[in-house]
Order: sequence, then structure tokens, then C-alpha cells
Amino acid sequence: EYLEPALRMAGNAIARRRFDEADSLIDHIRARRQRLTEYENFYLTSLEAFRDGAPASALQAARELQRIVPHEFVVRYARARFAMDLGEYEEVVQTLAGVIERLPPSYVSPRRTMGTQLTRSYHELGRFEESLALARQLRHEFPGETQMYLYEASALAALGWLDELAETIAACEGVPGGECDAARVLADVSWHLTAHGHREAARSYALRSVELYRSRIEGGDMMYPAFLAYGLRAAELWEDYAELSRQSMARYEKGSDNYLYSLSCVGMATAHLGDRAEAEAIMARLLNEEGFVYAGYVAAHLGELDRAVDYIKRGVTSESPYGYDHFMRWDLDLEPLWDYPPFREMVGWDD
Repeated sequence: EYLEPALRMAGNAIARRRFDEADSLIDHIRARRQRLTEYENFYLTSLEAFRDGAPASALQAARELQRIVPHEFVVRYARARFAMDLGEYEEVVQTLAGVIERLPPSYVSPRRTMGTQLTRSYHELGRFEESLALARQLRHEFPGETQMYLYEASALAALGWLDELAETIAACEGVPGGECDAARVLADVSWHLTAHGHREAARSYALRSVELYRSRIEGGDMMYPAFLAYGLRAAELWEDYAELSRQSMARYEKGSDNYLYSLSCVGMATAHLGDRAEAEAIMARLLNEEGFVYAGYVAAHLGELDRAVDYIKRGVTSESPYGYDHFMRWDLDLEPLWDYPPFREMVGWDD
């Protein structure tokens, strides 16, 4: 009958995507809602909105929660999470300002989560030196964790500090027991290097990543490494990229989001391989399935930039609860549009 623990349990269940458990708890709480305080009501509203795929409503409820209890780190944690989902990176930075420094070292999970949210937000805002400084702090606090090397490497790539980047990757490779996944770091950083004009280095790192992943597959250690696709894409190994994407399609339910994205990857690859008719056919399939954003990716790689902008706009306004802030400036799916003024204006990259 004490509702505060039930609220926390529901939040934990949603975070772990145990939605049946969360629904039972939320139903229990809602039946007693008249007993909730203002704080508890907003807490419940944020959980319901997050569960129902309404991130903007969840974020607004979290803002109200912080108004009531401005210094409660759990509330800031939730607000930053919802803001992160919406690409509201400036709000993440403002929400988490000074919080990590005040958390005891024993709060391992919150320190890790909020630290990674903050360093990624700095990066997306173009505050690369701040991102790098925090990433290095996190790498020392959580030694051997691949994610921390990823953030440090991406910041170094953005800054163009290639010698230090090589040292960071070497440090990852030297972590005992292979705890740091160097192949993943190499694949991820190749995208960031491409975005910042370091194509030769990007291709070199991508090829190293592909070699490492393929050796793992041959050794039976990995059946389907997701980041192999990253490496193949950055290395522009289009035939291999198309084949891996077809294999990916076979793993997903037809018509699902993952299936449609994998289909768009085949379309992008065939566009680069010069098979325009096949790429156009794939684009038509995506439009028929209302996968407008993914059809936009294929159109962009066919050089049809106006069509790409139109399709992406239709997808964002009709399909997604997220706004244009969700698009990443280093995403190679968007590469043909990076410098296209109508696209930059649409997504707000020139603000």
C-alpha cells in the first residue's frame, strides 16, 4: 500500500523493458491515484508517457518533477534520459550540470549513465574538448569499458587529433583479456573520421575493424557482429555491405523497423554499385511500406536530394515521435545530405 516503492519498481521495470510487470504496477498505482502527492502524480505520468512511446510528454512531466524537487538526482537522471531520447542535448547538459561531481563513487550505475549522457551531449553540441575531458575521466573511472573508449575516440576524431586517437585505440587493444572491443571502436570511429574529413584514416580504421570481425566469425566467436556493417560501410565495401544487409533482413520480421532499415542498406549499397534500377525498386518497396525516412536514405545515395528531403520530412512528421534533432551529423546514411542546404535548414544544423 506504500505507493512510492511501487513507483520506483515500475520505473525500474520500464527501464529494463519488462512492460508486463510495469503495467501491473502502474494499474495498481492508478487505482489509488487519489492518494498520490503532486510529485508522485508527475512521476506516474512520466512513466506512463515513456511506456506509451510519448517522449515529449515524459520529458514535460520530468521537468515538473524537477520544479518540485530541484536537487533530487533520480529526477535529473530521468529528465536527462527523456531529453536524450528527443535529441535535446542542451537540456541534458543543463540538467546534469554539477550532478556527477556530487554523486558518491558508490553510485556506480548512475555515474556511468549520466556521465555517458553528458559526454555524448557535449559531442553532439560540438563541444568536443569538453566531451573528451569527461570521456577520459570516465575511462579511468570505468577501466576497460568499450563505451568509454568509443566516446574518447569519437571526440579525438572530431578534433582531428589523429596521433592521440591512435594512442587511445592502442590502449583499448592492450586492455587485458580483450575486455575493450577494439573492433567496435575502430568501426565506430571510422564514421566520425569520415564526417570530419579524414577519409584516408577512416578507411584504414574501417578495414582493420572488418579484418578483426571476420577473424572472430571464422573462429566461431561471433555469428552476426552488428558493427561489422559499420566497418564495411565506412570502408565502402559495397558488395559485402549489401550481402550482410540481406542476411540481416532474414533475421527480422518482414515489415518491422529493423527489416526496413536493412532493406534501405541494400538500396544504398546497390546505388553505389551502379544498379540504379534495383535501388529505385527498393525505394518503391520502402515507400509502399511507409518507411519514408529509409526511402529518403536510398534517394540521397541515388543523388536525388530533393526527393530525399521530401521523404525524410514525411517520415518524421507522420511516423516518429522524435524530431529532427534525432539525426546525427556523423551518420553515413545521411552523408549525401550533410552539406545540402535544404536538408541542413530542415533539421536545424545551421542554427
